[in-house]
Amino acid sequence: MEATTTVAPELGDLTAAELLGAARREEAASRRAEANLLAVAYEWAVAHPADEDGWNAATFHHPLGDEPISGDGTPLVAEFCIPELGAALGVSTDAAKKLIGQAIEMVHRLPRVWKRVQSGLVPVWRAKQVAEATIHCDPALSPEAMAWIDAQVAPFLEKIGRAQMERIVAQAIELYGLAAQEQQRDEDNDGRYVHIHTPVGPFAGSMRIEAEVSNADGHDLTQALSAGAAALKAAGSTASLDVRRSMTLGELARQQTSLDLASAESGGEDVDAGSAGTAAGTTDSTGELVQRTARRVDLHLHFTAEVQPDGTTGINPIGFLENGQKLALLSQVRSWVRGTHTEVRILPVIDLNTQLSTSR
Repeated sequence: MEATTTVAPELGDLTAAELLGAARREEAASRRAEANLLAVAYEWAVAHPADEDGWNAATFHHPLGDEPISGDGTPLVAEFCIPELGAALGVSTDAAKKLIGQAIEMVHRLPRVWKRVQSGLVPVWRAKQVAEATIHCDPALSPEAMAWIDAQVAPFLEKIGRAQMERIVAQAIELYGLAAQEQQRDEDNDGRYVHIHTPVGPFAGSMRIEAEVSNADGHDLTQALSAGAAALKAAGSTASLDVRRSMTLGELARQQTSLDLASAESGGEDVDAGSAGTAAGTTDSTGELVQRTARRVDLHLHFTAEVQPDGTTGINPIGFLENGQKLALLSQVRSWVRGTHTEVRILPVIDLNTQLSTSR
């Protein structure tokens, strides 16, 4: 039996360049059709809301409990309408739930992603991938975290892969978890402390010190201990690094180069003290105040300027601290640089968010 061809006869007369053009047009038409189908799924959901008490809301059923089809704060959809849409599309009820849930997630929690999808310029499957990651995220993402993810992903939607999307979601969790922790610290009177534990027993030869300090103070102390330990080794000490660091901490306490509390209590001249990068002072043998420069610690911080809806330019409250590869809040940085002798340098950098393109 002779095989029959299903290729449109007119395509056989096209040149290689014309075939590529036809492929691009068909792919664009496919994107447009998928975007339209997503919009139809959303309108179907709008036309079939769940009851106010949500008892008939569509969910995914699992042995450990039910899971909503879209993220926190999105409208609920009536369960009974899902099979009807699935039958019309020739897909399972679960597949129809996914489609509707993804559409609702984009419209209500990823509006920038939705706008790009509806432009017909990006593959719909990539937007669905983003929606799936945010819908099923544990812990649930706050509206602020969702807005941040939307802004990060939407401009580069056609390039976002699954692994990168997982990293972005993880960063959002850390980012806005950090902001919540910082707010809680403020409510709990900051949360920083130093505990010096009294040794137990008559022959204890050491004491345990436990502390939580700001990042700036922590980097300053780390650098001071490292420098002191290196100096002791250069002077001939054969003690371990940890022992030399502990010895240096004692020397810092004895030298008291940052605060002259005695002169302050006796009415002497005050000395400014702050975090890393501040000036300090001591008195010489004649009683004159001698200014000394504290150790220098460079904190490399990256914050992005953003144009606000009212046309003004503001700074994103969350940035990146290169020291330790950590995220940092703008409010934290403000507290670090309040010392009167803190030197702040702002260096211009290339805007990596600028989209550069070429036709070749």
